[in-house]
Amino acid sequence: MLLAEKGTSSLADEVIKLEPSTVAYTAEALGVDAARAVEEYSGWGGIPRYWELRRDYPDLKSAVKNLILDTQGMLNDEPQRLLKDDMRDTVQAITLLSIIGNGANRISEIGSRAGKGAGTITEPLAKLRDLGFVEREVPFGESLEKSKKGVYHIKDSLLNFLYRFVIPYQSVLELGRYDTVMTLIENQFPQYVGLCWERLCRNYVSGNTVDGITYKAASRWWGKIFPEGSKEGEMRELDVVAESFDKKHLLIGECKWTKEEDAARLEKKLQESVPYLPFIKRGQKVHLVLFLKEPPIHQNENCIFLPKDILS
Repeated sequence: MLLAEKGTSSLADEVIKLEPSTVAYTAEALGVDAARAVEEYSGWGGIPRYWELRRDYPDLKSAVKNLILDTQGMLNDEPQRLLKDDMRDTVQAITLLSIIGNGANRISEIGSRAGKGAGTITEPLAKLRDLGFVEREVPFGESLEKSKKGVYHIKDSLLNFLYRFVIPYQSVLELGRYDTVMTLIENQFPQYVGLCWERLCRNYVSGNTVDGITYKAASRWWGKIFPEGSKEGEMRELDVVAESFDKKHLLIGECKWTKEEDAARLEKKLQESVPYLPFIKRGQKVHLVLFLKEPPIHQNENCIFLPKDILS
């Protein structure tokens, strides 16, 4: 956040909120290809200062060990520094971020783990949202203000990484067991990058023109569908859903950050859900899209986007 002063007053007249740089600049700053840029962005986010620190090391693993896992590393205590600058009650903020980072995403779950009522944490969560540290997500088609299905996620990439992989193991790191924690990170990192990849794909679709159709903001959707013969319903989650500005088209996408994906299988899985999705409007044309780490097998006429397409 940048304070811009005017005149001779020692107080700032404006507060300019600077958004993180995009993943495309990560590729340029670190000199890596598109797939590597997505992985790097998952850890460092869009803050150029973090990229500068990362460039001092030959690879992502050594940078993580020295900058983040090492208790004397430049970024090991970054959450405390960031929150101290922006929030009065840093203890409460750190508690909430720790809870969200450990997988509690609904406000009732967060309040329960914090030992507080949901109403008492609404204000600090709102503050974390305003600062860009946390975001609230609702299923596609539901009102952000009215939906009761909202879930919270850590939005900032570095904070998300720290609360996912570092803070839970801080006592182990203080014993110098950096390799032990690094092994845990390596085992879970592809899944972690996959979640970042989903966000990048939704950002790409939002307000963009895909195959000649311009779409509004994209989001996830989760809920039950009721195929014929199913009384209790089946849970489904869609990674990317967006409606065109003219409301005649609907994009539904699947994101995968794995190798040797079968495009035909993925498209068939999406197609099987389409007839039972409750938010599709009468007369809307549905477009199925795949967002993949690398070219798939059994590719037909699928609309497929790879990292190089997203970064473009």
